Amino acid sequence: MSERDKDNRDVPQEAQDFNEWFLGLSGEKVLGREIKMTPELARTALEFYGAEFNPEIEGYPALSEYSNLERRPGMDAVWGRNRVSAFNTWTNWWAEHYEAAGGTLPKLDKSGKNTSGMRQIFGETTSFAAGLVTEDEFVERTRIRINNGIAYAEGRLGDREEIETSQSKKARLEAAAARGEKTEPRMFRPSSVPPGFIKEWLNWLPTSAEEE
Repeated sequence: MSERDKDNRDVPQEAQDFNEWFLGLSGEKVLGREIKMTPELARTALEFYGAEFNPEIEGYPALSEYSNLERRPGMDAVWGRNRVSAFNTWTNWWAEHYEAAGGTLPKLDKSGKNTSGMRQIFGETTSFAAGLVTEDEFVERTRIRINNGIAYAEGRLGDREEIETSQSKKARLEAAAARGEKTEPRMFRPSSVPPGFIKEWLNWLPTSAEEE
């Protein structure tokens, strides 16, 4: 039995399927079977990695928000403030090493941050597992974030796709439009994740749980 097989003995099938779905979507693994990502699958996997989905915890409803900043109270409620902060620190470290190795990362226009897509993947996966993002919305956003990251790395900027604004933001845009205020476009290009990030994020999840 290989070391990998030994390690997998203690990992529930849901967590293995969760990891393989992401690796298959990112092109880092060729899957020999179809895996359907569902909120139940994601929730079981994230609970194995230490998440606690309790709607009674203060801040939990913020998981329905789109932006990393507005979603943060919900992430703290599920993962604990220290672990979310540790993840953010790790993404900063990861980005520095990625660029030191010759890679480049797109930056948000307003903040100049280059880790937004990495944090969105973690946040949206958590929101999806909580049942606050639809399956179609989650799968499509994740696919586009990954593919846009590959396109950016390969210099195919014109191939990057757009997504429709989130349901929570759409409601705010509709309310603003009803008041006669100028609103933003409903389609936009989301922040992306660079090649190689997904695999390392999946490796980070269990190791960060061990450090708690």
